[in-house]
Amino acid sequence: MLTLTLITLFLFAIAVWWDFRAFTIPNWLTLLFFCIGIFANFVLFGALQAAIAFATGFGVLVIMFPLFAFRLIGAGDVKLMMAVGAIMGTLPTFLTLVWGIIFGSVLAILFGAFKTGVSGVAKTFKRYYHCLIIRTYFKPDADELGAISVPYAPALALGFIYTCYSTPELSRALRALFTSLEYWV
Repeated sequence: MLTLTLITLFLFAIAVWWDFRAFTIPNWLTLLFFCIGIFANFVLFGALQAAIAFATGFGVLVIMFPLFAFRLIGAGDVKLMMAVGAIMGTLPTFLTLVWGIIFGSVLAILFGAFKTGVSGVAKTFKRYYHCLIIRTYFKPDADELGAISVPYAPALALGFIYTCYSTPELSRALRALFTSLEYWV
């Protein structure tokens, strides 16, 4: 499990860097790690686990596609979680997604407040309130939170890190890693 956790941490490190730099996650990165995940599961656990890894990755793609279709999340983030699903399996991927959405909500508001100011965040919440009451979508103004792009890979990475620390098996793997690093340092 430590090997898969390290592969996922490496994937998130690259994805976060790329998302901050260009507000996109390249297809080659997600496809490469999707294939690495299936291959690693095959080598470590056999053909059945590789099939489960493939099914998990594809299932994440199907489940998260509506989030992309409604423009709540970018396509790169969907494919990133598909790769995580192929590497880590069902439960860690689900927990990463849940915690990533929670962290993402907070980070989006903080990032938006930094970019647009508190007035931009307030304007967005007011617009959402009007959309719910009138049941009509109003396009966001340029100076509010709803109009800016927010990199979501950092939120998903935080969700994965929290999942690692809250899941006993993954937590043991990380402790073993840090213990071995202390030995070498």
